[in-house]
Amino acid sequence: MVEGRFQMGPGEAKSDADCVRGALAGDDGCFRILVERYEHRAFWTARGLLGNDEDCRDAAQEAFLRIYRGLHTFDPKRRFSTWLYRIVVNVCIDHLRKARHRKAPSLEQVGEPAAPPSGGCALEQAELKGRVERILATLPPIYRSVMVLADLEGLDSRKIGEIMNIPRTTARWRHHRARQLFREAWKAAYGKTSGRLLLVGG
Repeated sequence: MVEGRFQMGPGEAKSDADCVRGALAGDDGCFRILVERYEHRAFWTARGLLGNDEDCRDAAQEAFLRIYRGLHTFDPKRRFSTWLYRIVVNVCIDHLRKARHRKAPSLEQVGEPAAPPSGGCALEQAELKGRVERILATLPPIYRSVMVLADLEGLDSRKIGEIMNIPRTTARWRHHRARQLFREAWKAAYGKTSGRLLLVGG
């Protein structure tokens, strides 16, 4: 065994906690495993919050940089994915706060003809996804964050509370309020809430 390296036995799969311990012991390969395991999830969480692909890639990279620098603070009794979500969300909220001086999208900018596009289901799904992202962009960050974690990532209020460091009941209330705001914005932009809009329960 090479000094300063963390090695597993033959055939053993590295858990997240194993990878963290290995990275702390100097094995950069262990950290690469964590990046490969979670980079897709980090990107799509940021995508729901920021919308712009370039911003999302930057946010995901910044999140992993913060994780790498803060590995020594990770509590192995907790799930790595929860810690990851928290850092990604915080990076995105920081980005949104810095961009606050830019004018937020208005409902007039969001709105567009409600007629579905021609060309079949794939185009309709792409159109629906685009509309959802445009409406999400109008929500305040604290509500947007909860909605992304709950409705796009499928996390429950307990997990969201852990990620955002708030009580479970607060997470549940924010999610309820976020859905209200989303529906109101959707109705203002498109006239009614789509029955196909699974993101907010129809």
